[in-house]
Amino acid sequence: MRAEEHTHDQAMRAKEHELNLRKQIYLDAAEAIALGMASITEIQNLNKSALEVRDAFAKRASGTARLHVVASEEVALKFATLYRQLDDTFMTLRVDRIALDDMRAETLRHASMRDHYQKSTAKLADLVREGHLAGSMTNERFAALNALFERESKLAAEHDASHTKLAQTLRPLHLEFTKHCYAEHARLSKLTIPLIAAVRRDMGIPINEETYLEVVTPNEDNLKQLRKLFGLPAEQLTQP
Repeated sequence: MRAEEHTHDQAMRAKEHELNLRKQIYLDAAEAIALGMASITEIQNLNKSALEVRDAFAKRASGTARLHVVASEEVALKFATLYRQLDDTFMTLRVDRIALDDMRAETLRHASMRDHYQKSTAKLADLVREGHLAGSMTNERFAALNALFERESKLAAEHDASHTKLAQTLRPLHLEFTKHCYAEHARLSKLTIPLIAAVRRDMGIPINEETYLEVVTPNEDNLKQLRKLFGLPAEQLTQP
């Protein structure tokens, strides 16, 4: 009896160890997936490079390979499907974003040049004022400084106009891209449900998939918030 109890205890400890190991690997994989999902919406942030957005997920993704060693076939297949979808979607969005990045870079260039020429005109104005106060301003020097001031002012105005025009063009395009990112996030969120359900079944934890689906499904409030965020009128915000 003692031998049988000992064997039983060993089997139970081994099973518990396996379950704990599987649980930890599932949790690590879940965190990696969460980072991947976050990258799908975060890629709309043009203040960050696409590589910077992807970095956190990329660092954790390599560790998910352990899941295929301990997971059930159902979990492994569903995880592989979702992982592939995440990777493909991010790459597609990254390519779609290139035109926005180029436009934003040009917008920033015009803003930088505008600021440069505005600083130049301010310095020229100071030189004229100081010359008049010191009584050293000749007509020839004033004419030269004034001509340079007018030139720099014209260039500042041209770059400012180009910046404003590009910014106004970029804003609705950025909004459409952002909506697309959120739509892709919503689509992928639905794909997480079968995986989560499979994992929970593997761990002996039930889940109501229909209730969970309601939680991850986006609503009209999300679109309203995007409209406010971009400061665009309602008619420019259409359902993706």
